[in-house]
This record gives sequence, C-alpha cells and structure tokens, in this order.
Amino acid sequence: METRGFRTVSWVVILNTPIEHLIVYHLIHPVGLHFAQDAQHRHVALKLMEGGSAEYQIYRHLSGAASLYTSDLEEFDCVIPPLDLMDLGGYWFVVMPRSVYGGDAVLVPWFNSVHEILRFIHCSLKGLSFLHGNLIVHRDIKTSNILVNHFADTSFYNNLNQLRPNLRLADKLVYALVDFNCSIMFSPTSTPSERRLPARESTVLPCNIPPDVYQGELDYDPFAYDVGSLGMIFCEEFQ
Repeated sequence: METRGFRTVSWVVILNTPIEHLIVYHLIHPVGLHFAQDAQHRHVALKLMEGGSAEYQIYRHLSGAASLYTSDLEEFDCVIPPLDLMDLGGYWFVVMPRSVYGGDAVLVPWFNSVHEILRFIHCSLKGLSFLHGNLIVHRDIKTSNILVNHFADTSFYNNLNQLRPNLRLADKLVYALVDFNCSIMFSPTSTPSERRLPARESTVLPCNIPPDVYQGELDYDPFAYDVGSLGMIFCEEFQ
C-alpha cells in the first residue's frame, strides 16, 4: 500500500522469507542503522553489533520466541523480531523490519481518541512484560525505542495525510520495543538479588530516569527501573 510516500509494513509479511541479496540504499543514521530492501523489495533495517556481545545474545534468544513471529497481531508480543543474523566475521548484522527510527515519530500525528492511546500503552506494557519474562532488562526506555508497523518520510507526518490516523482508527497499528545495545539478559538460574545492578549503572543513557537511586542507594532493581521509565513516558505524554 502506498499513499503520497507512505508505506504500510506488516512485520508478519517478511518473517518467513530468508533475507538475501540485500541492497543497502541508506547508510546514514544517528543510531547506526542501515536501511535496505531484500530480493522481494521489502523494506528492512540492519544494525551492526559485535559477536558475543550482550546485544547479540539477546537477539539470538529473541529469534527463538514464536510469539514474535505470529501472523496474529493480537498475539504478537510487541518486541521487534530479528529476521536474520548475518555473520561478518566477528561482527554481525541483525536484520529487522523497517519502521521510522528516532525521536517521537511513533506519536505523530497525535492520537485521536483515548482508545488509540490505550492501544499504545497496552502494546508498550506487553512488550516490556515479555522482555522481563525472559529476564531481559531494556535500560533505555524512550519513545524513539518504540516503533510502529508503518513508516514514511517524516515530511508526510501532518494532518493533511490521513493514512496513519485511519490505520489507528481501524486498529491495524501495533507498537513494539526495539534497541538492545544497553540491555542485559540475566541467566535463568540467577536469583533476584543477583539481578540487581550498581547504582552508578542506572543512568547508562540519558533516557527517562526514575529517582530510584536519589537517596544514595548502592544498587537498584533494573526491572523496576524499566517500569518507572515507561511510566514516565505515559505521564509526560498523556497525563
């Protein structure tokens, strides 16, 4: 589907096809993403990561989660799935469905109803619940790390083009968490006390920062910190 430069991307459509013969057509992006098309001209994003890194291990783990590859968007667990991992000899490209990355693009244009806002909130909470259920802490919760299954040139994000509002109205949009370069995945044999982190690591990036360590605490619960960061987004945007 195309309308004035908009393209609707179903994350489900490209999940079961091997990624090959990628044509990289955009190599400039502030977070190191490379945009491409596969042999069927479907849009994907590639991100470079170091083999054996925590980010690599997380994507390997996510690649085995069936709920991220379901054709039923209501059953989708709202985390961007890795479509493929490409070995570059010590480094890897993770291949993901393309969306609009960066800033507040996921919120533009603004929602038209409380129902649409609640869907955004529901998807965000569902994705975070899935990560925490797999003992993954995100540690960089912000609107630019929440994507939607629709992308376009940002010059078309205005009130004159009604494609995205119409998709929202029809409940055809779904939101998902992405970006695990600051994330940690704990061992399933770890104990709750072993999943606490030093307080100095609570501000690894300048995202939404809850006041969990403002009283001089030596360590903190990163899972609760994630929840606090997401709650701050909800308060700032919707309160």
